[in-house]
Amino acid sequence: MSDAQHDHYRVGSFRLDAVPEFGGPRMLPGEMFPALTPERFAAILPKLPPRSFDAASGKIATSVHSWLLRDDAGLVMVIDTGSGNDKNRPSVPMFHMLRNDWLERIAALGVRPEDVTHVVNTHLHHDHVGWNTSLRDGAWIPTFPNARY
Repeated sequence: MSDAQHDHYRVGSFRLDAVPEFGGPRMLPGEMFPALTPERFAAILPKLPPRSFDAASGKIATSVHSWLLRDDAGLVMVIDTGSGNDKNRPSVPMFHMLRNDWLERIAALGVRPEDVTHVVNTHLHHDHVGWNTSLRDGAWIPTFPNARY
């Protein structure tokens, strides 16, 4: 999913929106999958979705995104909170000290941080929990102050 695209789905009274943090060509196939031979990748390539490989750079496209789940009864759930801004991650340069507009993307969907009722972290990798906290006035505070985690 590129930064400019937006996907959503409806199932009954539920709406599920993809909220991208960033995406695009990021890694060579061998960086992501060290055991993958060039021959095997060439065999797999025709089966990949069109947006998942950038032939010009030779890189696999990845996406860091969250999901926003809402229903008609007032549930506002964020599933995985991406990487987050201002996080000190020098060992992972693509996530180090990010500055992006992820919170504005949530706001564009009509949701303020205080509106979020639940946060689900599917697992605790840094690109799934980053927006659990935000740096405000030199202190790390919950981004979603009213949410149950």
